[in-house]
Amino acid sequence: MLAERRGGEKRYSDIYLAGACAGLTQSFITGPVDVVKNRMQVAGGGHGHGGGSPVAMVKDILAQRGPRGLLLGFGPTLARDVPGIGVFFLTYEYLRQIIDGRLPPPLPFWTFKASAHGGHGGSFLSSLLAGGVAGSLSKFVTYPIDVVRPSLSHHLKKITELG
Repeated sequence: MLAERRGGEKRYSDIYLAGACAGLTQSFITGPVDVVKNRMQVAGGGHGHGGGSPVAMVKDILAQRGPRGLLLGFGPTLARDVPGIGVFFLTYEYLRQIIDGRLPPPLPFWTFKASAHGGHGGSFLSSLLAGGVAGSLSKFVTYPIDVVRPSLSHHLKKITELG
């Protein structure tokens, strides 16, 4: 949409912003899923509250804390997903442009052949390479947040229980 306003020109900031918006949207699903997963792990895989199934655990959380209970630790989830998916989108698009021959390689010793689709369609291998590198870089960027996030979510839960 932003590129259409500028005559089809895509800026890297637009690509990052699209990824960040996707990360924001994704957080509304991954956040509650993480809460249920973590509660089930703490309960011993079904030997406690919730009756053993994810649906029963959701019902248990809703009964105890209401809908807000599914969003415990939502801030740390946002801190991981928003920049992480933004970095993924940006890196993926940048690498696809290099691999497909639409951009010169950043280093003189990098050489790629354009895809069989005229340099713009891409191939399975170029998508696989770009996706693998983009996924690795986004995980590298967000790994510190991902390490701290479960602990922070646990502490936030304890604080909300007190107050």
